Amino acid sequence: MTKYLQPATQTLFVNDTEFNTFINTIAQQHCWQADPKGEIEMYSLLQSLPRQSQWSQCAPAIMVYADLLASLNSRNMETAKVLFEKVIENELASHL
Repeated sequence: MTKYLQPATQTLFVNDTEFNTFINTIAQQHCWQADPKGEIEMYSLLQSLPRQSQWSQCAPAIMVYADLLASLNSRNMETAKVLFEKVIENELASHL
């Protein structure tokens, strides 16, 4: 979303009702195996969150922001600030 970071870990947020089906389908289609070059994290969302159309294949900006802040990594936190200023602040303003 900001092009500031290259992720070391791929993180997928999947709707709770589709989680098991999604994992099984994607593991079979892509023959997932352990890769020493990276990791994949998957989280189950209890409810769908709105996505901006320009990032329709990405997690909602607020989830990306929270994930960056939770890492406590200074570069991630700096990127979270940029994401907030460039994306989330505008989303919030459009709902007021």
